[in-house]
Amino acid sequence: MWRLAVLVSALMVIPSVAVAQQPCTADARQVIEQVYRQVLERSADPRASDWLDQLSRGATVREIVRAIAKSPEHLRRVGSQDRDAMVVDVYRHLLNRGPDPEALQHAGILVSMRGSASLIDQIVDSPEYRQRFGEWSVPGSSVRYCAAGDQGSPQARRMPRGSGNTQQPCTADARQVIEQVYRQVLERSADPRASDWLDQLSSGTTVREIVRAIAKSPEHLRRVGSQDRDDMVVDVYRHLLNRRPDPEALNYAGILASMRGSASLIDQIVDSSEYRQRFGEWSVPGSSVRYCAAGDQDNQ
Repeated sequence: MWRLAVLVSALMVIPSVAVAQQPCTADARQVIEQVYRQVLERSADPRASDWLDQLSRGATVREIVRAIAKSPEHLRRVGSQDRDAMVVDVYRHLLNRGPDPEALQHAGILVSMRGSASLIDQIVDSPEYRQRFGEWSVPGSSVRYCAAGDQGSPQARRMPRGSGNTQQPCTADARQVIEQVYRQVLERSADPRASDWLDQLSSGTTVREIVRAIAKSPEHLRRVGSQDRDDMVVDVYRHLLNRRPDPEALNYAGILASMRGSASLIDQIVDSSEYRQRFGEWSVPGSSVRYCAAGDQDNQ
């Protein structure tokens, strides 16, 4: 475990880059094309229309980068090399730099223990990635998607944040949003430590990513992990999808949690099509609360 901790520390060496000052584009095709060139090192093909649809429905560029990096094509490509070359390519594709020697060693250990998809998640969720590229920039390029959150962009004037729930009224009150996430996921009121989440929300982190992080917090993992497997799965579904799992899902999710832990089940649900379509990037599950941020002020 200390090796994984060192890897996390290595990923926290953060260059100072002001993503917010980078000009943005409303051209979704340009954004997806640049992601393909950066991650897959080729031009986009007709199948890229799926990613265009996701981007237009509110998926962030960061999540699309993650998904393309974890696609069978990319995993086959990086997996066909020796371990060090694979780590170098993953760093180059996602951070646009090579790893330092210590990070190379510990990333290799992580890959050996958990697979290259785990390394991809580790990098895309790292403070370095978030601070350099945020939710909307393509690594290794000057391309940043305007999306709904950039005031003055075409989308900001016409497109509410979120997907599958765009008719839901929204609020610009970040405290109300975080309070509702606490009540839904932790089943308690927010405390002073919630100020960290307020800062993240105001800095552009989506509600979906905050729900994920709070669900994977030590407090929540301890709470759900103190029960038998089926009760744990039921609680995770209730907290994240506001419903119970059907019998087949209960069985499958229990197997996944047994093999990979409850954090993997949380990722599976938060990244699911159901979650994205019902709550998008900006709604709190199980409530009528949706965050407006900068792009939705007219919808309050």
